[in-house]
Amino acid sequence: MHDVILFFSFLFLVVFDCKSQSNFSSKLGERQIVFALSPLVYQGYRYNNDNNNLLRKTTVSSFELRCSYVENLVSDLYLSIGVAAGIVPSKTKYEFDAPINSIFLASTNKNQYDVLEFNDMFIVDGYYALPISLGFNFRPLNKTVLQVELGIKLNMLLAHPSEKTSEDSYVLDSLNSALLFEQELFTKSKYFHSYILKVGLQRKLKNKNNLGLALVANFAPNPIAEGRYSFYNLGFENSGSVTQGASYIGLELGYGLNLTKNRSRGRLN
Repeated sequence: MHDVILFFSFLFLVVFDCKSQSNFSSKLGERQIVFALSPLVYQGYRYNNDNNNLLRKTTVSSFELRCSYVENLVSDLYLSIGVAAGIVPSKTKYEFDAPINSIFLASTNKNQYDVLEFNDMFIVDGYYALPISLGFNFRPLNKTVLQVELGIKLNMLLAHPSEKTSEDSYVLDSLNSALLFEQELFTKSKYFHSYILKVGLQRKLKNKNNLGLALVANFAPNPIAEGRYSFYNLGFENSGSVTQGASYIGLELGYGLNLTKNRSRGRLN
């Protein structure tokens, strides 16, 4: 939490310094409400001690909804404070040939399996988030603005403590089955933080509102869940630890409602 305190201390100093300057921005669009939808890609579970390379690296699609208040502080520097909601999914996947000496190919079985495969998807209960960031507007074109934004998100899982388990078994005959895979994870904490980096374009529309498209990256330094996994009945041992992260990359499509356009027009009259 030390880095979170440092960020908010820095943010307070920047806002206080900008508000105290006499050239405080009064441009059209200095205040807006932004509604955004983000399709995201999360990394799957991270496995340690998978010496036989049985588990595959995966990515999982997700989404996030956000509503933010954005205000120019001074010149082209702006502050964004919002609320967001989404889900953190993850996936376990493997597909490999059954070892010759394993029970899955035993001649005494009614059913034999040449290929062992598993494709299981979990969805951690949704989360709420409070994203806070500072951004800067570059102006390469008349109505199009290049934006770079850096910030922090305070996240809260809706379900904690939470346990996520999965297993994979194969039927050998009418009386017997064999367990192949078992996995169990537990959420670590209800609250976690992450860092935001956003680069995109925003265009002013004829109605003075704004339409934006950005690349977004979210880095969560700590896993949100940890646990263990094990393979059985393969003729060799394979087990280890597993973690679930909350980092992602994605796109953000946003629409900004200009809160100052009517007030500014009134001044011109």
